[in-house]
Amino acid sequence: MPHLIHCHQLHQYLFSNPDFQKGTYPNQSTTWIGTLGRVFENGAKKGGHFYAKGIWSCPTIESLPDKEPMSYGYNAYGISPYEDTDSLGLGGQRVWTKTSTTIAPPVTATDVSNPAEMMAIGDGAVGGNGVITQSGLNFWRRRGVQDNGSGSKMNARHQGKASVLFCDGHVESPTLKFLFEDTSDAALVRWNRDHQPHRERLAP
Repeated sequence: MPHLIHCHQLHQYLFSNPDFQKGTYPNQSTTWIGTLGRVFENGAKKGGHFYAKGIWSCPTIESLPDKEPMSYGYNAYGISPYEDTDSLGLGGQRVWTKTSTTIAPPVTATDVSNPAEMMAIGDGAVGGNGVITQSGLNFWRRRGVQDNGSGSKMNARHQGKASVLFCDGHVESPTLKFLFEDTSDAALVRWNRDHQPHRERLAP
């Protein structure tokens, strides 16, 4: 798990910014990994795919068909579906509607209620409704996850666990079951910057 930035830098540099080409928040890029590429080794600008090498690459990952191998995902959304809700994660204070996405200011360190309990980066996975899939840029718990056949790869990767970096800089290895199936407050609050469970967002 990369330990390259401090807590206060996470929110400044890892923002997902779809309107980057329009000049919105020019210090970021369109994705968190693209922004890191601008900051570390200028990887994204050179097209160097730094995220597939060295400490950025988990040796146990198996790439998905037709996709660049991405080891780690960012908790950009918290427990949030794409549409009709505000984001609870670290990827910017945005609101989705059926027709548009409103980009509000990036999440700052002071916006995170409990940094020691807020997950920032983890093994790339999306899970919910009894399904866990391997993912590239995302570390995300949400409803409506579709099985793409990669769940067995995720379970085999670290013996049913995941490497997770928290906003205060410490690392844990919770089980995939705890991350993506447990509905206790202790499991759910770790996804959301307000440190609330928001289990209503997992309802069908």
